[in-house]
Amino acid sequence: MIASPLAVPDLDEEVESVRTLVQTYVRGSLLATAEDAETGGTYPRQVTKEMGDLGLLGIGFPESIGGSGGSHLGLSVGVEEIYRVSPGIAASAYMASLIGYDILQQGSPEQIERYVRPLIEGRAIGALALTEPDVGSDMSSIRTKAIRTATGWSLSGEKMYITNGGIADIMLVLARTPEEPVEGLTAFVLDLPAAGVSASQPLKKLGWRSSETNGVVFDDCQLPADAVVGHVGHGLELIKAGLNLERVTLAAGALGLAQGAIDEALSFAKTRIQFGRPISEYQAVRHHIARSASQLEAARQLTYHAARLVESPQGGSAAAMAKYVASDMCQTVARTAVQIHGGAGFTKEYKVEQFYRDSMIMTIGGGTSEVQLDIIGRGLGMRSGRNR
Repeated sequence: MIASPLAVPDLDEEVESVRTLVQTYVRGSLLATAEDAETGGTYPRQVTKEMGDLGLLGIGFPESIGGSGGSHLGLSVGVEEIYRVSPGIAASAYMASLIGYDILQQGSPEQIERYVRPLIEGRAIGALALTEPDVGSDMSSIRTKAIRTATGWSLSGEKMYITNGGIADIMLVLARTPEEPVEGLTAFVLDLPAAGVSASQPLKKLGWRSSETNGVVFDDCQLPADAVVGHVGHGLELIKAGLNLERVTLAAGALGLAQGAIDEALSFAKTRIQFGRPISEYQAVRHHIARSASQLEAARQLTYHAARLVESPQGGSAAAMAKYVASDMCQTVARTAVQIHGGAGFTKEYKVEQFYRDSMIMTIGGGTSEVQLDIIGRGLGMRSGRNR
């Protein structure tokens, strides 16, 4: 694999060891697996176990609960390198880390042992059920309801566009609890399969085809009383706390996707002969690649900085900036890579067409670019008109 254009001198040995470990894993088995998964349109479940065994899903988690120790930056570097080969596989695999992080924030010791440990050890696939058919960025409008019963809770409603929705072992669900003293949203964790929970067939998508995405219906799903994560009516705060890490890892994924596109464009440019010489010798092509590499490095530095700030007071604004800049950059770089390939880039013979398709979700997932700009604006002291 081609190294990134610039070394990053301030990364410590632990972080660079993550990059080396992931690159070795990719060369050893993931490349072939990724190609088959993309063609078949299914997530290869064994990848979760492989990554768990290597400790990749537990980076940034305490060793006392099965984690690998380390930092959010180390996790982000791992995400970056998996995205470099297969954005779809990375999106599905790393849901385990994101769900585990959410539960870790306010989960009971019993929930952490029961759910976080198997997720980060690669023994369970995770899913986060937030989005609904009529609810996207505005999570305050969620309609899925949980009603308290004599033995626990009854969960009913419909979720949409859920990564791993049909293959998850553990699902974190945000639902409205309207009959409680504190009316609001509550986070619930459940084991799957479960009575009253059904998933649609995987949706046919433009990109991320090796990641399975489903609609999920809850029909009077009975949950025990201890399924609540954190406090009743305060689930939105729990989810929002986890969004900083999710947005940083999506930004890191955008870096990896863009790096993969540059790798392909550079390799093609050095071997494609036109008018008697490689097209890499033409200034226009060189400038395209040089500009892409520069844009990538700028986004990489911002993303790494945001990874260090995830749990700081500046974490929200930093994550939003990184996600906004990196996701926009990766779409531009992927499009440029297709352009460098010319007509060949419009065929499935070359991987740049996959990178281009996969890039389109990056400005949407984890909060659209418009949502990120709103977060950044509030961080700068500007309020929206609806809050006047």
